[in-house]
Amino acid sequence: MLKISSDGRKAALDMRLVQPGTPTGTTKIDAVADLVARTWERTRDNVYLDPTTGEESPVRGALQLVFCDLGVPGDKWNVYATLRDELYARGLPEGSVRFAHEARNDAEKGRLFAACRAGHVAVLIGSTGKMGVGTNVQARAVHLVDMDAPWRPADVEQRHGRIIRQGNQNPEVAITQVVTGHSFDAYMWQTLEYKSKFIAQVLSGKMTGVNEIEEIGSDTLSFAEVKALASGNPLLLERAKATQELAKYQRLKSAHLANQRSLTGTVSMSGRDLETTRQLIPVMDAAATTVVSTRAEAFAARIEGHLYTSRSDAAHALGRLLRPGLVRPSDNFGEIAHLGGHTITAHHDGATLYLEVPAAPLAIATVALHDLTGPLEPGFVIRLENLVRTIPEAANRLHVREHELVDRIAAAQKTLTVPFAHDEALAKAEARYDQVTRDIEAAAKQPAIATSPAGPIASPDPSPTSAAAAATQSTPTMPAPHPAPGVSPPPARPIWERVAGPAPPPVARQADTSASPPAPQP
Repeated sequence: MLKISSDGRKAALDMRLVQPGTPTGTTKIDAVADLVARTWERTRDNVYLDPTTGEESPVRGALQLVFCDLGVPGDKWNVYATLRDELYARGLPEGSVRFAHEARNDAEKGRLFAACRAGHVAVLIGSTGKMGVGTNVQARAVHLVDMDAPWRPADVEQRHGRIIRQGNQNPEVAITQVVTGHSFDAYMWQTLEYKSKFIAQVLSGKMTGVNEIEEIGSDTLSFAEVKALASGNPLLLERAKATQELAKYQRLKSAHLANQRSLTGTVSMSGRDLETTRQLIPVMDAAATTVVSTRAEAFAARIEGHLYTSRSDAAHALGRLLRPGLVRPSDNFGEIAHLGGHTITAHHDGATLYLEVPAAPLAIATVALHDLTGPLEPGFVIRLENLVRTIPEAANRLHVREHELVDRIAAAQKTLTVPFAHDEALAKAEARYDQVTRDIEAAAKQPAIATSPAGPIASPDPSPTSAAAAATQSTPTMPAPHPAPGVSPPPARPIWERVAGPAPPPVARQADTSASPPAPQP
């Protein structure tokens, strides 16, 4: 697969990268040269400010960036040198086309980039690695061309970040992605589409299904569009747009249903909490009314039938009561004291001592057993006092909790009655997607090749075939010759027009007297 991918990318760019000397007609190099030359002609007199002085620069003209990761400069035939020659043949001045690969160190790179910013370079050609991060040439950049597709969406973002960048003096810029119909370009852009969707899904933090990823990123449709264009079937572009539109409303529908399920759960759980709260309220209210203050001199605690008015004495008494049980694996002490108008019980599980007020279910405190290794201090008694003293506060919190639960249930029930706001739009998106899919299926059933006096004629919507299959189904034709030096080739047509070809001439047919229906026209 690595070999197939490598040769496929090269073939989509130029067959001469796969087999040097291969006869070829109009290639990406010609299309890019035409496009760049037209843009240069249109922007050659643009006025820009000098980046160092801030004054109007005497040098006119914009900068164009061309990214190409394959066919880099070398001793053999390469894309870079051929594109430069084609641009010179179309009128660009000698020396105005430079390669990022010319800069062999940081100093040379700095001088090259400075020349680009100053207007001395009209076209800078480079790879993602050579002209990606750190390329500060955006001051005059007006047009960027992707001649091939990298492997990662981040590489596309880095490429486009060279022109969509702060400091660019152009209010508007253009980005062109050049693809070859029915080539490996479709696979490359499809791979970028898949990766873009997955990465955007992960970064969003909203995974809606184990086996599904959703179109979220703003670049995803752009990749899908390029893939559809490269496939040679414009209907695929319509389906890409319809798919995104449908996915958007399906996500909204899924979010609405998930919210409805969440609200249903909220009503259920809050209802149970409300029932429990309402059961506790009278119990805690009754316990709160019997709380007696033990502050300062009002302290009094009854332990094992003895009344103590000193916290230190009460602590020693509790120590004598609890000490034997603390060394056992677990023990239930039952009532250990009566203070503040309430009885306090205790038990432990071998690690934690639990202090509770039976009359007030929410009055619970815990103490780690390793904190009770020495004699009990008055602070332990104060903890018991606080346990009883906070019973009225706990009762008041229950009333607040009751009101909150009532409001939450009411709000959830009201929202549950709201229908999905985009049902009509979802239905239209589904209908559009289904219609485009049917159109694609219908087009695929049309004959791929028709016979005419001039030879095979491709249908307007040919079905994709392998290279081997295409070779067996079509008659070899002579490739279009290269234009003579200094002569511009005819302007490139849209991909689907080049694939489909011109309308076929009328085909003479012998009269058919059978009852079978006439053959469909290609």
